[in-house]
Amino acid sequence: MSEKRQNTEKAEMTEKAEKAKKAGRKEDPTFEVQLTADDMYKFHLYHTYSHVNGIISLLIGVIAIVAGFWNLAQGGTTYAAMYLVIGVMLLVYQPIFLKTSAKKQVSATEVLKHPITYTFREDGVLVHTPLKLPGQKHSASGTDALLTWKMIGKAVLNKNQLLLYAGKSGAYIIPRQLLGDQEEDVKTILRAHLGKKQLKL
Repeated sequence: MSEKRQNTEKAEMTEKAEKAKKAGRKEDPTFEVQLTADDMYKFHLYHTYSHVNGIISLLIGVIAIVAGFWNLAQGGTTYAAMYLVIGVMLLVYQPIFLKTSAKKQVSATEVLKHPITYTFREDGVLVHTPLKLPGQKHSASGTDALLTWKMIGKAVLNKNQLLLYAGKSGAYIIPRQLLGDQEEDVKTILRAHLGKKQLKL
């Protein structure tokens, strides 16, 4: 290896180290995620019940159950049955439906059957899958796709997951437990590249 090339590589390594030092971390936070049906179910629960429509459905369900038992106590069995059915549909059936849908989604989506690696970088989040997907940039180990910061509409960190929304209803899911001691590094990166209105940390 020529001296010039050695000096160039040394300079590149030094520059990268300086950037990492300024960011308060040694390397880009990287997480390998093997998404499960339970992870998808938790996402669907959050996405459904964190919005106005989901909250309203919960309130209606509770009111219907209360009204059903009240009518039952008053002897109005017909109305009681009707209210109780509505309450059960909203409070019991909906979560069961979401759980079933999550299981089917994971089992039917080929890319979710394999681990997905997320690397948080200055230019965005690099998403890697071992599958060679059509229309994407391939590497020797699979497919790489860069999720630029402009493509991320919202980032949410709830008690179970870090969600990177690239649309209104779809999100990249990283279980919170995987963040470990790199959670603060991830928060720092997100705050540096996304606006306050885009963050819910």
